[in-house]
Amino acid sequence: MGGKISERFRHAAKLSPIPLYRLSLDVGIPPHTIYRMVRGIQSASPDDPRIIALGEKLGVPPDECVELEG
Repeated sequence: MGGKISERFRHAAKLSPIPLYRLSLDVGIPPHTIYRMVRGIQSASPDDPRIIALGEKLGVPPDECVELEG
């Protein structure tokens, strides 16, 4: 089941001193994929360990990284 990247995650990414593309590479997500997720073009899984790891780098708890749709 997929969802969309949460507002809190997007806000933390904007405030991060490290660019999102760099953080995404550090956790194994291609930059084009994370940008598609952040823009809502591609869904994100709340159980994806890469999303959870990226959220942790941004200070976002795992259960607040993705908003489930539906």
